[in-house]
Amino acid sequence: MKKLNLGNLLLLIAMLLLAFTNAFSQGPGCPNVYAGEDANVNCAGGGCVDLSATFLETGETTSYDVSPIPYAPFPFIGGTAVSVGLDDIWSDIITIPFNFCFFGETYNEMNVGSNGVISFDVENNIPNQVGDCDWQFNESIPNPALFRSTIFGVYMDVNPAPSPPTSTINYQVLGEAPCRTMVVSMPNIFYYACNELRLTSQMVIYETTNVVEVYVLDRPSGCFWNDGNAVIGIQNQAGNQGYTPPGRNTGDWSANSEAWRFTPNGPSNVAFEWLDSAGEVIGNTPDITVCPTEAEVYTARASYLNCDGAITVVTDDVLITTSNPFTLDLGEDQQTCDATAVLLTADTDGTPGLSYEWFYNTVSQGPSIVGDNTFTVNFPNSGVYTVEVFDPADTTCVLSDEINITFNNQPIANTPDDLFQCDNGINAGIFDLTVNDAVVLGAQIPENFVISYHNSLFDAGSGASPILNPTVYLITGAVEQVFVRIEDTTGSCFATESFFINFFQITVSLGEDQQTCTTNDITLTANAAGVVGLSYEWFYNAVSQGPSAIDAFTFTVTAPNSGTYSVEVFNLLDPTCIVTDQVEVTFTDPPLANQPNDLFQCDDGVNTGIFDLTVNDAVVLGAQDPDVFGISYHNTAPDAASGAAPILNSAAYPITGAVEEIFVRIETADQTDAFLEDFGTGLGRVTHPYTNQTFNGAGGMNPNDYVVTNTSTGLNPGWHQEMEDFTVGDINGRMIFFDVSEDVNQIELYRRDFT
Repeated sequence: MKKLNLGNLLLLIAMLLLAFTNAFSQGPGCPNVYAGEDANVNCAGGGCVDLSATFLETGETTSYDVSPIPYAPFPFIGGTAVSVGLDDIWSDIITIPFNFCFFGETYNEMNVGSNGVISFDVENNIPNQVGDCDWQFNESIPNPALFRSTIFGVYMDVNPAPSPPTSTINYQVLGEAPCRTMVVSMPNIFYYACNELRLTSQMVIYETTNVVEVYVLDRPSGCFWNDGNAVIGIQNQAGNQGYTPPGRNTGDWSANSEAWRFTPNGPSNVAFEWLDSAGEVIGNTPDITVCPTEAEVYTARASYLNCDGAITVVTDDVLITTSNPFTLDLGEDQQTCDATAVLLTADTDGTPGLSYEWFYNTVSQGPSIVGDNTFTVNFPNSGVYTVEVFDPADTTCVLSDEINITFNNQPIANTPDDLFQCDNGINAGIFDLTVNDAVVLGAQIPENFVISYHNSLFDAGSGASPILNPTVYLITGAVEQVFVRIEDTTGSCFATESFFINFFQITVSLGEDQQTCTTNDITLTANAAGVVGLSYEWFYNAVSQGPSAIDAFTFTVTAPNSGTYSVEVFNLLDPTCIVTDQVEVTFTDPPLANQPNDLFQCDDGVNTGIFDLTVNDAVVLGAQDPDVFGISYHNTAPDAASGAAPILNSAAYPITGAVEEIFVRIETADQTDAFLEDFGTGLGRVTHPYTNQTFNGAGGMNPNDYVVTNTSTGLNPGWHQEMEDFTVGDINGRMIFFDVSEDVNQIELYRRDFT
């Protein structure tokens, strides 16, 4: 074996370390952008400067560009050793700690071949199988006979077995995400059969950019073995697409301190932009002209889209200063949602004596005027407003600035309709809120606005948490308030409104039947439990009294129109939800008490002073039907008025004293009057007219009979005087008992109304 010269070994180590210290910081194949050198501008030079940025341009890995690059390798030593002392062998599968894209495929595993290759075709490369990393070849790239999905750098027959200790094939991961590098080094490896010759090369793959680099410190030619064949390049899995540097395809060539880069150049995966100091994009090409009126920092930004969807952004800044005699600033662009005029002010930091000329969409709005540093923008004149400013004492220095003024459409939220569904067991309480779109829009053009629905006023005001599917919205509870937001297409102008969605049964009650002895109007009120927006149609004896009307919940009954009054109530939004109620209204003719005759007896010792007061019955009645009215006689006017304390035997009344005033009361005596107070068991209420009961004078109760009593003796517990005396003046608490079933023990008790 040939001895290794110690001096040469030390020299080699120094060279490998020198490569490390000179080169390793961030790899040149990483995403990078350079904004250029800082600069100064002034009026004398036109006030503008050209910015020119450079960045690493990459594309999809469908094709590659091959170019020479400066020789600046990564460290050749210090990594993880593979294939130590073994010839013609593939390493174990090595995990790549990032996704690497190569010829349109994505990989995170690789093998290192001891003959100077990296392969991603790990399924076909048997690890640690001596002889499997083939050494014999004479084909040129591309060729399916060569390794598939492989980086060749430099591929030739070398022999790691006799190589010195510093000559171990190794790999290492350098840098930080998102630009780590996988570096595979072949340091000072003996040629096979030509031990006097050495190969020192390096292969590098980059995260994000998917760049491949090959560095060659030394590759001498002249070995007889395998015709001295060597190759630098890359090849796809099919073996039908590959790339090599000029003069570095298969053959016996020599190289020293050279480097090559394989850059993906398919459709670009880099987006470039220039930004001003406010972060606004002002251009998307590397070359741009800027005209700052004061010192400003501009940023070059390159965004790299990797094949796995990850985006890496790199930036660089350039400072442009000015040396103008004054500064100029119109401020930020403005948007407004109303028709109020916008006042523009050209801020020159208080510099006096300057002249101003204003422009609207490049059209001058008048001659330049000294001190005219404001301009009024009136609605609806959206556009670009520019001002040019100069010092009349030095007209060579003209500064300009521009501003965009936008008058947006202020939406109007017209009042939406409340929505209703009848909870009838069929409807599910699912509402299409968007039926209000057209209502909210009104005459506004739909294409100019966006409508959303929300569960709170706060969300509607901020635009947050819109109802995701407003066409099938399930109500919460019986009544829910929904908020609607209408905004312009810019999202900067909006208005809000609200409406209610309702899901319940409607009810109506007209109250109790009514009877009156007056000719006063009676107002009927349909009580719908406070629900508004319902439609009411009124009927008299089943004849409609006019078309239905919204919220027409009252109806006036005029004398003498007794009869059945009914109402139909429904919701216009769901006419199938309809309820009815009816009430009896009776106008009873008030009795007329005709002037009775005074009665006289002569106290002659024969007459007894006993009077038949009933002789005045016919006088008081006059033409009135005695079957309709009852007559009673009383000793006082209050008793007559209230019906209390009637003279019990008015046909034989003994006078008190010589002259006595008697009061007569005439009242309706119809036993079919309505019963107003119900103290029954709840089995039912007798309504007027009282036609289904038969009077039983004997007092015996049979089914469908009724009797009358003036006593509360024997009533159930709880039937007390305060209940019995509800009717003013009805001291004895007259009760009516009746039966409505075949069971004579089920007795109902009602109070009679005395008028």
